[in-house]
Amino acid sequence: MRKEQEEKLIITTGIIRWLRFPIAIVVVILFTDFLKFNSYWQYHLLFFLIFSGLFYLLWNRRRLKHDSANLYIKRGKDETRVPLSNIVSIKRSRTKVNSKRYWILIYLDEIKQERKLRFDSDFNKPFFDAVRDNNPKVIIWEHPFFNH
Repeated sequence: MRKEQEEKLIITTGIIRWLRFPIAIVVVILFTDFLKFNSYWQYHLLFFLIFSGLFYLLWNRRRLKHDSANLYIKRGKDETRVPLSNIVSIKRSRTKVNSKRYWILIYLDEIKQERKLRFDSDFNKPFFDAVRDNNPKVIIWEHPFFNH
């Protein structure tokens, strides 16, 4: 490992990941209520399972970071490294979610198979510049219908 490792810049923050902490408290409370086996134990078990699943999904929510040479896809403790030179295109999606458009990133994995990655971010300028520096042939569409 290099001593002077380059700092990774954040593309997506996974901003709703903080919800996992209050949900963990709710899960513990529901579990202790479930152990009492009162007349509503089935409902407590149901809510316990629902909130446990939500906690798991938020814990493993994907985060994206980049440096000058690589894109890092982090899900839980697993981190996948994608060289910026393997990125084929970055385009805006046509559909809107909460009045925002997602980005669709297409890259080649280690066996040269195309993979798609959707993300929502407002921190794009340094990332796009780094991708253009590593791959001049990359297609970046800022508008969902027209290439600018």
